[in-house]
Amino acid sequence: MNVQTSKLIRELSRELDAEGLYALAASKPEPEFRPAPYDPAPVGRDVPVWRVRFDLVYDGRRCFGLDINGELTLGRGEGEDGFVSLDAFDAEALGVSRAHLMLRPTPSQLFVIDRGSTNGTWINGRSIGVNTPHSLSNGDLLTLGRLEFAVRIVARPPSLLDAAVSGGAPAEILLPIAKALIAHLDMREVLDCALDVTLSAVRAEEASIWLTDENTNELVLQGARGIDSAQGMRLSVSKTVAGKVIQTGQAVRVHRQTGADQIKVKTGYLVEAVMYVPLTVAGVPIGVMSAAHHAAGRRFSERDQIVLGHIADLTASAVQNARRFEATSRALDRHERVATSLSYALSCDLKGLLNSIIGYTGLLDIYIPTAADTSDLIGRIVDASEEMATLLDRMVEAARLTTSHITIHQCCDLLEMVKRAVHDRQRAAKDKGIRLELQASGTPYPIFGDESSLYRAALNLIDNAVRFSGPRAQVRVALDFSPCEIILVVSDTGPGIPEDLLPHLFRRYFRGRGTAEGRPGIGLGLEVVRTAVEAHHGTVLARNRDTGGAEFVLWFPGALRYCAADEE
Repeated sequence: MNVQTSKLIRELSRELDAEGLYALAASKPEPEFRPAPYDPAPVGRDVPVWRVRFDLVYDGRRCFGLDINGELTLGRGEGEDGFVSLDAFDAEALGVSRAHLMLRPTPSQLFVIDRGSTNGTWINGRSIGVNTPHSLSNGDLLTLGRLEFAVRIVARPPSLLDAAVSGGAPAEILLPIAKALIAHLDMREVLDCALDVTLSAVRAEEASIWLTDENTNELVLQGARGIDSAQGMRLSVSKTVAGKVIQTGQAVRVHRQTGADQIKVKTGYLVEAVMYVPLTVAGVPIGVMSAAHHAAGRRFSERDQIVLGHIADLTASAVQNARRFEATSRALDRHERVATSLSYALSCDLKGLLNSIIGYTGLLDIYIPTAADTSDLIGRIVDASEEMATLLDRMVEAARLTTSHITIHQCCDLLEMVKRAVHDRQRAAKDKGIRLELQASGTPYPIFGDESSLYRAALNLIDNAVRFSGPRAQVRVALDFSPCEIILVVSDTGPGIPEDLLPHLFRRYFRGRGTAEGRPGIGLGLEVVRTAVEAHHGTVLARNRDTGGAEFVLWFPGALRYCAADEE
């Protein structure tokens, strides 16, 4: 599944969740949530329990649920307590390793860690690497090899602060708060977390967060707890207590005096006590956080004000990080749309015009009697146009690198794709006197893959070998199938790759020292190769041969093998 589809799944999950519809959508079937590791009533230790269900992406009727109370390993086969077998989900056929993935719960986050699996682990279409913790969120698409689950976090552990006693030092409370807040980049999650910890830390019954509108200089209600507030409600900075906090940068704490009426706040509620503290970044207030008591006789202490002030400082930093993240995400989305438009323009509009030039130039040579020198000029025009067409193809590839175009859930014939790539470069090889040959070994089998990206990867490697080799060189393409792996090797007898360039070959926009004809590429051919290979959970390696020349080795896991039963 590609990145764009993964994003759509996450957005849909959030929309359903926001509307209270996810439970209905996921209610059939409802899995049994079994404790894992088996510890249904932990005694004497603080265990965060995460209730999570995993829905098989391609068959919503198949799922499983866990009450995660300690470290777990997901994989194949059988194991002791703390091991969850995925054999019931065709784990072996789909490339899941025996000890593939670790789930590590903390009070604020549920981490996943790849344990060095053969075929990799992916969250929302992006590889998480090996032995690197990544936080799992509600609605994420979790892929182990080729086994894909939609993650639904049904329940989180109780607040970190529930166990904090009112007489505890602020530092004892702030550390878990900081850990909880920095765990989020989504603005909604940051605000929700800040409100939850505020209620717990100062034992308040109401909490709200107001951020300054930079255009109108008003305070806008972004989130609240304990009240039925109108999201987006606005306050004037000049005529409110909250506005006074913004203007002065100082906290305000008030409570009902004996015999007086309760305090009416702008949300429309009558409260017993209320306090406001500024949200400040680099000394500049960006908003206000408030907490209130409703019950008679409740008061906020000076210590409560200090604690809320620290929470506000942490929240302000988290809000700024979330804003930067949102801005970056929007910029990437715009970049993706531009790249998609560029790809369409290059592949359809410009390519069509260029093909017309080539075609009409060829007709001139047929229908108009010309002298030898004129015919030579026409040939040069055709050659230059064909080179431009090749460059356009590479620019299209460059545009596609930033879009979600690789899907690996189609049956395709890798051998036929490599044969086609060899055939398409035979003419260029023949023009230079280069012998280009293909050798296949093993028993070929179809694979799950993206035919277009794999073809372009093979074509780029063969094209590089031909362009960088001198006359009368030899380019050899070897494709070997075995049950556990598929290996594609493209080698040549050219000058090889300078040792100082080897570490940089697969860096985007890196340009080498030119082809045998003295024309450098645009620096994206090998990036196309790397992107395609990694999307298929493989690896690519470049090296010089001991006997002279260079070779590129592409390795793909045998778990990509396509079986007709997988489609049933």
